[in-house]
Amino acid sequence: MSVRSNQHRYGVMAQALHWVSAAVIVVLIVGGLAMTRVGDGDNTTLYRSHVALGLLVAVLTLVRVAWRVVEPSPIPPPMEPWRRLLFVANHTALYVVLAALAVSGIGVLLTNDITPVPSEVVASDVDDVAAADAHLVAALIYTGLMLMHVVGVISHQRRDRSTLARMGISFGPVGATRPAPRATPTSPIETSLDARR
Repeated sequence: MSVRSNQHRYGVMAQALHWVSAAVIVVLIVGGLAMTRVGDGDNTTLYRSHVALGLLVAVLTLVRVAWRVVEPSPIPPPMEPWRRLLFVANHTALYVVLAALAVSGIGVLLTNDITPVPSEVVASDVDDVAAADAHLVAALIYTGLMLMHVVGVISHQRRDRSTLARMGISFGPVGATRPAPRATPTSPIETSLDARR
């Protein structure tokens, strides 16, 4: 398996950045919901973890974008124009909203006079400010986009069976597709030839 991507699949570096980012983002979403629903007790550990993981995702995203500039993506699988439009729009929106999450998250800290360093965060110092509302809205939008992304992956995987293989999860040879259905013979000659096969 190559570190570099080719026209059929992403390289190990792109795959690792994708899957690590995805896992950390899921933890961030679950942790974000948990830390805002914990009782009045001190949930500073949850806030510090959220900030640390948020900063990690921001760094991973910058690395992903830089890697994408250096290392072009594989050719997308064939799809209808409307699917291609959704594919591009979803991927673009995921990056844009992720940037909005990072900016609004840091904004929450700065508007509360908290240095954006995990060890400096104390939950009781975080007030409900406009940046927190923006962060929540961005998180909800991002969750919806991520679910759309997963549905799209499942849809493409069912159609061409190579989508997950492009990202390092293989259920067979890369590019293996379902065999096309055989056409029904329409003339006596085609019926005769088909019977000989």
